[in-house]
Amino acid sequence: MAVAVSFFAIAPDTGNEALRDLLGGDHAGTSSLGIAVTAASLQVMPGLGLTNKRLGAALNSGATAGEGVQMLSAPLEPLQC
Repeated sequence: MAVAVSFFAIAPDTGNEALRDLLGGDHAGTSSLGIAVTAASLQVMPGLGLTNKRLGAALNSGATAGEGVQMLSAPLEPLQC
C-alpha cells in the first residue's frame, strides 16, 4: 500500500518535469553505461525469456509462460515504430 501511495505522490512531479522538458526542447543524452546495459540486455533477455517460457510450461503457469513470451519480444519493441 505504501508503494502505491508513493507512486501517486511522485506522479505529478514526474509529469511536470516531463512536460517542461518536452516543451523546452530538452533531449535525453546518451551514456556509455546506458549503451552497455542495452547491449547486455539484448544478449541476456532472449535466454531468460526461453527459460521463463519453459518453466511456465513445466509449472502449468500461464502467467510465467506469458512473461517469457514478453521477454522474448522485448528486444523487438524498438523496431515497431
